[in-house]
Amino acid sequence: MFARIARFEGGSPEVIERQVDGLRRDLDAAKSGAPVDPSVTGLSNIVDRVLMLVDRDSGVSTMIVFCDTIDKLREADRILDSMSPETGAGKRVSRDLCEVAVDASPGAARRAA
Repeated sequence: MFARIARFEGGSPEVIERQVDGLRRDLDAAKSGAPVDPSVTGLSNIVDRVLMLVDRDSGVSTMIVFCDTIDKLREADRILDSMSPETGAGKRVSRDLCEVAVDASPGAARRAA
């Protein structure tokens, strides 16, 4: 598994909230086969999982996308780099492509018992 991690700073709480709502809406539409932006369709065909972490008060958001191969991750990176965040969304301050070395849920066994 591989992950692309992009961090944005300087976003307004209102714009971050619009982005969260828009991402949810786009992902739900893509999952159901409804028409969406071609870049969202492209991403939905190669991305296995999406996490969006936000701190509205400080204007920080972090987007993590997971792909099962490095080639798919590079393609997702290319698509995401071609997309421009809306005004007020902040500035991308970092972007990393990484291998996921550990993915564990140690508390799951306790909760299941």
